[in-house]
Amino acid sequence: MSDTNTAIVKDEQARNLLKKMPLAVEIADDDGNVIHQSIGNHTTNRIRLYSSWLGNGSGSSTGGNTGGNTGTTTNPGHETVGDDVYPGDVNKGEVTKRFKLWQGPSNTNADTTVTFNQDLGENLDGLGDGLQAQLSMVETPYFNGKSTTPKKIQITNGEAGLNKFSTTSPIPISLKKGRLASKDILKVELSGDGSKETLISGPILQIPGFNSREDVSSTKITRYNFGDGYQNPETSIAATNITSTSFILDRNRILYEKSNRTGTRLVVYKDNEKYAVGPMDISIIEVDGLNPATIYKRGQFTVRYEDINGNPASNTIPVVQITTLANDESVPTKLPTFQYNGVVNWTNPGTFPASGYPNVTNNIVTIGSTGIVIDTQDNTPGYSLVLLDKNNRVLAKGTPGVRYLFYNNLQPNQSYIGFKLTKVFSRDIKEGDIVTNPSVSFKFNDDGTMNISTTQGSIKDKDDNLISTFDLIVDYVNSYASQKEVSQLTVGSYLFVGDSTSASLVGVSKDFGNIGDGLEIHFVDPATSADSTYRARLAYMDLPSVVRIPKQYILNGISNYSLLDSPLKTYLGGNDVETYYQGTWKNYKATYPNGSLYYYVGCTSLSFSFSNGTVEVEGNLAAGQGSSSLNTVDAIIAAIPKSLPHIAYVTNYKEGE
Repeated sequence: MSDTNTAIVKDEQARNLLKKMPLAVEIADDDGNVIHQSIGNHTTNRIRLYSSWLGNGSGSSTGGNTGGNTGTTTNPGHETVGDDVYPGDVNKGEVTKRFKLWQGPSNTNADTTVTFNQDLGENLDGLGDGLQAQLSMVETPYFNGKSTTPKKIQITNGEAGLNKFSTTSPIPISLKKGRLASKDILKVELSGDGSKETLISGPILQIPGFNSREDVSSTKITRYNFGDGYQNPETSIAATNITSTSFILDRNRILYEKSNRTGTRLVVYKDNEKYAVGPMDISIIEVDGLNPATIYKRGQFTVRYEDINGNPASNTIPVVQITTLANDESVPTKLPTFQYNGVVNWTNPGTFPASGYPNVTNNIVTIGSTGIVIDTQDNTPGYSLVLLDKNNRVLAKGTPGVRYLFYNNLQPNQSYIGFKLTKVFSRDIKEGDIVTNPSVSFKFNDDGTMNISTTQGSIKDKDDNLISTFDLIVDYVNSYASQKEVSQLTVGSYLFVGDSTSASLVGVSKDFGNIGDGLEIHFVDPATSADSTYRARLAYMDLPSVVRIPKQYILNGISNYSLLDSPLKTYLGGNDVETYYQGTWKNYKATYPNGSLYYYVGCTSLSFSFSNGTVEVEGNLAAGQGSSSLNTVDAIIAAIPKSLPHIAYVTNYKEGE
């Protein structure tokens, strides 16, 4: 064969080989989605891969590990602190592959050995980019040298506030698998602002579950004058609970009426300008922002009822002359207490006269459609009322010395549980205080386990007296991987509508990465018994009708989100239960006045599980008719058929909206 023919053959072979060679490199996630692509350069015959794609780069890559990041993440205002890295914004979908590998809690201020639920390999080869540890914190305030009631507080990144501990260390703690595989002890200290204000609490009282009122504000509101129906209605109103900066107008306590005031609210004017607006359906209003030690003459403040659109729903009457108190600079010398240790709900706040209060020997929660007002009937200077949720987050803090507490963030006709009432005073961090940050350490072992140890933090005054201690607990450990930001679903999208214990969410990615800031799950309320004979509102069963779950707690696979803090055991009477009678639901007691009903609710486990874009309700909730002998949770669960609450619909949400 000639040299020319040889060259032609070789050239054809080369062309055939070139056809089989890749023209680009694609990097895909485990689901086959292409997240990076690099086209070959025909001039240089090279294909360029950026180190940040592989988790080995600097700059905008926050993965920076040997685990093979699935993408780059944005890092606005977040920095790695020691071994605790910022892997991305979970709410933007930048953190994925989050599988729960261990369920805590860890021991407090002692070592815990973690045994993972799957083999991660000696060098964590079976892991994504690393491990995350979800933390919780318990603060124990001290007063006069003695510890007070410990309380769970929230750990935040930069968000200071009551019952919050602010740290610059990224939360949850994220550890690169390369650092874990080194078998070094990785210590993370929660440095930052910490707790800027210590709340010293008195007793914490549980508020019974309740249903917010139906919203009737859009219906036609009948106008009633103050004292309408009485022969000599009063022509003015006196303030109560006057402090240095505020006063209260309480129509339920001061003037007798027989008019129903639902769908309206009290509105106060100062010098003919609108000054304060009260809660809907509740005839109580707080007027604050006043000057201490000041006389406000009769008629300087006036009040009337208005509908939701600001139209008058009554006549206008003057507030009698008041004199605000001087500023009280005294420091509390004892722990706060309550005059009454019980809490009762008043579910019919629009009914007068005031003697309609259920029990004046309890703290009273008056319920409207969008808010509640708590009257403790005990105003103590220097102490403030505080409303807490089930996780001890502060929902509302009252004015010091005021016996009323206002909370105006409810949705109409929904069931609420887990609210708690306490009375507090606070101490700010002072110059000279000695602050020790709490810390947690991790060590991955040769046998595939991991050791966790925590160290207590504290605040002491300049004389070395304890002000507060802070104990860390690891709630669970999960895997993670970083990727580029994911397009999020429109806030408020209906992801499921139905009537089931299982909800397959429409448009939601398998790893829940595109749901925004979290899921809002609405239960069918009232809930029907397994035999479809009875039903009851979830609040009466000490269960919520709506649950908001932040995305950070929605982990794929075996994870779950518990709705219970402790075993649930409740007995409902005939007035709390409806029965299906002659084709319609009717109140049991009204249907069978002489009948007796033993309706029990028992549960030791109730949670949501998440997997591949589906939400499941799981547990052993039993609710239905039983015998009077059922006096334990286990007996109720054994005797009454399981009746899990059904999901009515699921939406997504964004914090603050």
